[in-house]
Amino acid sequence: CLLGDKVRAVKPFDLISIPAWTWHQFRATGNEKLGFLCMVNRERDKPQLPSEQDLAALVANPEVAAFLASSG
Repeated sequence: CLLGDKVRAVKPFDLISIPAWTWHQFRATGNEKLGFLCMVNRERDKPQLPSEQDLAALVANPEVAAFLASSG
């Protein structure tokens, strides 16, 4: 799980709370399956991609850069 500028391991039944406007991404590893329940205000919390500046700031962290590069 990418949460802001940190990469964290998650396991079944973990609860991840994501602060507003924090970049995040979930990914299964290997052949594992991943499912999650996401509760948001659909009117207020519309998905958006990072800008070039946001992405540059994220990949400045080597751990985050490696996580994003492994997305396939």
